[in-house]
Amino acid sequence: MSNMRRLAVFLMIFCFASASFSSEEQNIRNFINSVVQNALQVMSSSNADSAKRNELISLFHDVVDANWMSRFAIGSEWKNLSETQREDYTSSYEKYVECLYVEKFKIYDGRQENQIISIKELPRGQASVETKITAVRGERDVTMLYRLRKDQNNNWKVIDIIAEGISLMTTQRSDFKSEILQHGIESLIQNMKEKTKKCH
Repeated sequence: MSNMRRLAVFLMIFCFASASFSSEEQNIRNFINSVVQNALQVMSSSNADSAKRNELISLFHDVVDANWMSRFAIGSEWKNLSETQREDYTSSYEKYVECLYVEKFKIYDGRQENQIISIKELPRGQASVETKITAVRGERDVTMLYRLRKDQNNNWKVIDIIAEGISLMTTQRSDFKSEILQHGIESLIQNMKEKTKKCH
C-alpha cells in the first residue's frame, strides 16, 4: 500500500471516529446535566439530612459504574484473588465508594447553576466532561471534571471525578496497591468496611 493510500485510509478512519463521537456529545451533555441538576435539587431541598443522603445514594447507583471502578482500583491484583475474596472485595468496595461519592455530591450544596465547559473524547471509548458550578451565598465556584464510559447497556456512566486536579480513581489505585503490598487484600477489605461504618 502506498503512503498516499495509507494516509487516505487513516483520514477516513479518523473522520469516522470523530463523527461517531460528535453524535454522542449531546447524549453526554444530557447525562451530565441530569446528574448535576439532580444533585443540586437534592441539596437545595428542605428535606432532612437523612432523606437527602438516601436520595444521593440512589443517584449514585443510577449514574456511577462501581463495578468497573472496583476492578480498575485493584488493578492486576484481581487475578490473584479467590472467588470468595472477589465477592467480598467487590461488595465492600461498592459500599465504600458509595460513601465517597455521596460526600462529593454534597459539594453542590449552596450552588445553583451548572455550565459544561468542555466535552472531550478519550481513549478506550471514554470521555471527559469539565463542568463549572456557580456559587451562591458568596462561596467560590467549583470546577469538576467527570470521566465517563459506557456500561454493558450502552449507557454513559461516571467512573471518576477529578476535583482540583486530583483524580479519585488514580489516588485509590495507588493507595490500594500500597495497602495490598504491605498488609494484603484482607487488610484492604477490612479498612474499607471500617471507613464505610464511619460514613453512615
